[in-house]
Amino acid sequence: MSAQLGPPPVGGDQFGATGQLTAMWVLTGISTVFFAARLYSRSVYLRRLGLDDGVIGLSVVLNIVDCIVTQIACHYGVGRHAYYLTLSELSQSLKYLLILQAFGIMASVVPKLGVAILIINIVGTSNRGRWIFYFASIFLIMFGALNCIFLFAQCSPPRAIWEFDLTHTCWKSSVLVNYSIFVGSYSGFLDLAFAIFPVTLFWNLQMKLKRKIVLCVVMGLGVIASICAFIKVSKLKLIAKEDPTWSPLNLFVWAGVEINVIIICACVPTLRPLIDAIFNKPWPTSNRLTGDDIALVAKGSTRSQKSITSQNGPKYSEQLP
Repeated sequence: MSAQLGPPPVGGDQFGATGQLTAMWVLTGISTVFFAARLYSRSVYLRRLGLDDGVIGLSVVLNIVDCIVTQIACHYGVGRHAYYLTLSELSQSLKYLLILQAFGIMASVVPKLGVAILIINIVGTSNRGRWIFYFASIFLIMFGALNCIFLFAQCSPPRAIWEFDLTHTCWKSSVLVNYSIFVGSYSGFLDLAFAIFPVTLFWNLQMKLKRKIVLCVVMGLGVIASICAFIKVSKLKLIAKEDPTWSPLNLFVWAGVEINVIIICACVPTLRPLIDAIFNKPWPTSNRLTGDDIALVAKGSTRSQKSITSQNGPKYSEQLP
């Protein structure tokens, strides 16, 4: 039996998620390659991994799982108009829509912590204001986790969200939508802050102008993530529309772009040892190297500095606690 919600949609029964799925998988593949390069660079050339590597790794896993669940949801009917789905297909579609939203939320908030740790490693911890980003990221993860809980808690019992024959009570749809808008807006503002604040710091570091420009451009990519986050927020109300399996399609794309851009931004600044190796530039392999992997020395820093000399190459500066 067909669900047949409302009048027949314009265009008939069609699958409209091909482009969205392709974009999600391509972006996820690119960001995963960047993460693999990050792991190789740090484990082989620096012989150490840090907390931020684990955080970004978790983000990559969440992102891949989100893509897999989205693919499963599309198999059951997401990407088609609900009007043409059977009740069984609609039920499965709504269930997997809920699951993919949860993974998508966490995949978008967790990498912010990795970026925050990276920034602190680069510029040091002498300025307490820099820790604001660390705690802001922690709060965002907490708010995101609550958003996931609210997704399933909006109805009692939760199975009533996708099983239509259960007696249930549910919140007004505006409650969840408004909270999701809050979390998405917070995430977008944090993306913007991560893009702008590091640029002002990097420009004052003692390094070559070319390297400054590259770092500023890389971290400035966070502006793209911020734009995507706000576009995503503007489309959140589509979730509550009468055509729940068709309306949110573009939302998936913007969410995917935000997630993958942030992962890439967190990985690129750590790739200098690998890039130097590719272009046959020597890199010290001392496991005492710490921080950002790009040998930055903050201008005017009061932290002690130490030169490490490669056997066949130039000196690299290391910031010591």
